[in-house]
Amino acid sequence: MTNKIKNIKIKKIFNSEEIYHLTKAEKVKSIIEKEKIINKVNRLLETNKMHCYAIYNKTIPFGYITGNYFNSKAGVMISDCVIDYEFNKAEEYVYMLIEHIYKEMNDNCKYFRMFPELKLIDSIYDKLKMNCFEVELRYSMEYEFSNTFQIEELPKEYKNNYNIIKYFSKYCDVEKNSYAGSIDAKLFPEIEIGCRKNSEDIDETLCPVIIYNNELIAAALINKINTNTAEIESISVLKSHHSKGIGKMLVREILGNCYSKGFTKVILSVTKKNVKAVNLYLKMGFKIEEEFYIVTKKYD
Repeated sequence: MTNKIKNIKIKKIFNSEEIYHLTKAEKVKSIIEKEKIINKVNRLLETNKMHCYAIYNKTIPFGYITGNYFNSKAGVMISDCVIDYEFNKAEEYVYMLIEHIYKEMNDNCKYFRMFPELKLIDSIYDKLKMNCFEVELRYSMEYEFSNTFQIEELPKEYKNNYNIIKYFSKYCDVEKNSYAGSIDAKLFPEIEIGCRKNSEDIDETLCPVIIYNNELIAAALINKINTNTAEIESISVLKSHHSKGIGKMLVREILGNCYSKGFTKVILSVTKKNVKAVNLYLKMGFKIEEEFYIVTKKYD
């Protein structure tokens, strides 16, 4: 592809060594190391799940962007973007790379998202907003267990189990119902398709299901990050049970289960505008560690 800006070209890159050389090009500021490229990027490139596009001034590379297909239902994740911000019009070229990969990777996908780890300057996020991308701030939050932490039992009228695979279809309906009409429904359009995760990717020993009067009313998706850290990926409560303390009850159940399994901390992310959820987590002892942008756009 030759861009209308003179001498600027974007072209597809086909192997990790080319990407590595780009990170070593004069003035290019890399945020990934060669080991990460060898272990992750090359593997994805070989399976054709990852695409990489570099931007050149004549023959000199000064940036690149990588993206991979998230899963068969959902879409594209942008995992890395490197640019020399000292280069003239660098901000415009970053947007050019994002727009290019958005168009090139539209292969029957439902949505496009940029990873939280990808940090861009504010003016680029402003331009994305102007071009119909959903852009919102989210908080990374953390709960660290103390020596005095106590596990609390659920009230007797509520039953909990860890058979989310058995209830997976119903769970997807609960998740969709729980998020309908919220800001997160725009940021995570995969919920409309079914669920944020495929059932085969779930460790059900970490994912509680709450049953009330023989009905699944709430559940959560929890990931094991490492031996010390678990991550709350999603908490869902049927709308008919909102404002009844079920969310708080579910978080307590998650914390108790994680504590019993030897985790020392639990992390999560939440949209800043979701004030009710943010306040709940703060009251329960979570602390805000940092804030980041999430960027999503549905494919037409």
